[in-house]
Amino acid sequence: MAREVTFDGKTWPSVAACARANGIPYNTMYGYLGLRSEIGPRPVTIRGVSYPSLKAAGEAIGVSREAVRQAANLGTLDSVGLKKTGGSA
Repeated sequence: MAREVTFDGKTWPSVAACARANGIPYNTMYGYLGLRSEIGPRPVTIRGVSYPSLKAAGEAIGVSREAVRQAANLGTLDSVGLKKTGGSA
């Protein structure tokens, strides 16, 4: 579940939203907010399936932990690991 945070006098619905809006990497924003000690496994839900961590999700759907992390930060978790279709004929 997202955690509301305040940074630079503004309140954001989550660390990820705050980081995106300010052009700061997610993990760096954690440090700026003084949350570094709270970083641990990050649970995620992808296409209705909950995983205890980014690593577990990646292993289950066949992508890297980094791919899952990027999708989580971009708000595109439900499309991570899906094969792209299309292209030229």
